[in-house]
Amino acid sequence: MAKSTGATTAKKKIKGWPRAITWDEFKVVNSRPAGVKEDAQIHSETVPPQSVTVVRKGGRFRLGPLTAEVRVVPENTWVVSGKKSKELLSHEQGHFDITGLTGRDMLRDLAAIRAPSVKVLQRRVRKTIQQTQKLANELTTKYDDETKHGKDKTVQKKWKDHLRNCIKNGNRLSSGP
Repeated sequence: MAKSTGATTAKKKIKGWPRAITWDEFKVVNSRPAGVKEDAQIHSETVPPQSVTVVRKGGRFRLGPLTAEVRVVPENTWVVSGKKSKELLSHEQGHFDITGLTGRDMLRDLAAIRAPSVKVLQRRVRKTIQQTQKLANELTTKYDDETKHGKDKTVQKKWKDHLRNCIKNGNRLSSGP
């Protein structure tokens, strides 16, 4: 954590999302890795704020302006040669949007933290980041299980609509459709 200031507003910014992913972000492989059943995999992550200020007001501490980044991890993002399709890319977009939504919600949660000391603030920040990462992992697994990796078109559409609604209306992503 960095310096303490007297500012009263906490701005939140997420870089790299929302946006449409493209096949250009995927490494083309000849075959799936051993034991893998899907034809593509995106590895996206939210990089939490790396540098923050601590604001003290009325004996309570909170974080100042926050910036996080949603990014694709290229070394773990791939598609099997000859398997690119609009439907498969749409499914992978869902994974990316789950990462973006949970990252956006994390920033909101971090901005809402108030603590009686910097030490307590740090502990609550770490816990919030860990809970967000756990939720993102759980939701992406649930998404794959329920959509059968995008093969169940009816459930895939429900998830797509749910994710779009959360993005459009600012709704929290805490579960599936």
